[in-house]
Amino acid sequence: MSSKKPRSSQGKVAFVVGVGCIGLAACGLEEGGFAARSHGDGGQNPGGPLRKIGGNVAGLLGRGLTLQINGGEDLVIAEDGPFVFSTGVATGAPYSVKVKGQPTETYQRCTVKGGDGTAGDKNVLDVEVTCALLPSCKELHTDFPALPNGVYLMSPNGDSDTTAYCDMVYDGGGWTLILATTNNSGPDELTAASSKEEIAPGKKKYMTTDRMKALAALSSQVHVRESGKPDQSITSTRDSEPITNLRKGQLVNFGMETLGAAAQVARWTGVYAVEKTLGFSCAITDQTYPAIYWACGNNEGMHLVRSLSVWKHEGETPNKNIPMDVFLR
Repeated sequence: MSSKKPRSSQGKVAFVVGVGCIGLAACGLEEGGFAARSHGDGGQNPGGPLRKIGGNVAGLLGRGLTLQINGGEDLVIAEDGPFVFSTGVATGAPYSVKVKGQPTETYQRCTVKGGDGTAGDKNVLDVEVTCALLPSCKELHTDFPALPNGVYLMSPNGDSDTTAYCDMVYDGGGWTLILATTNNSGPDELTAASSKEEIAPGKKKYMTTDRMKALAALSSQVHVRESGKPDQSITSTRDSEPITNLRKGQLVNFGMETLGAAAQVARWTGVYAVEKTLGFSCAITDQTYPAIYWACGNNEGMHLVRSLSVWKHEGETPNKNIPMDVFLR
């Protein structure tokens, strides 16, 4: 997993006292504020005692979180727990605590609650900073657009973690891998990945049903490719049956047999979005995830179900399994 080192700078602010500290005891947080003093420009402090601004960080998994107060002082946070800025704020003056840099050792999104206000006659020590894993590669790509393809830790359902491969390049990036077969496997031969196991091409793993359904609820498209060949693929149209079926844990083409081949194909784009690959006529009633697609009644169609991982194209022989990957975005 890639990582970045955060940059920290000391900006110019109205009142600067020492350096930021982490831990209430280390900061000496008695009820009083910082002593008032003049700034370096020779002007007098107009507000009397300066109030301390701080709070608590929860959920942080790695390094890289940087907080900032009033657009000036930066405070790098290394772990969960209390923090206090060294920059004091005069009584009656506004304060604003923001996240300047998100964690990049383990990629997370941290948010601030109670970070804006006006200093009163007491220290402000109840700013809450909460950090959480992002739910998908799409969200990772949004927050960290320079991330390359690779395996990242995320939490689609917000309760449990999963380690999944992200395609950050194809068609704008942000695709989360949910299932990967090999040339000797179909969905029945795969095993559900635990939170510590990678869901990556060639791993013969699939995302657990609860996590997949949570991810599908946040996604609008399904993308199926021959492993390692992004352009040898199909991608569903936005919010059509393929993704709405997966949100229920069903085959992506469940219940579509009455639409006819042309309408079935119209739910997809890509080089293999043709009737010979995606058209089918059988009623599908008993197949659930990790099965993905069953072109039943079409010997030359796409079969990613049971022990099959093939999309046999017109005129091709023999009909044998190939590695296939399924992504959501």
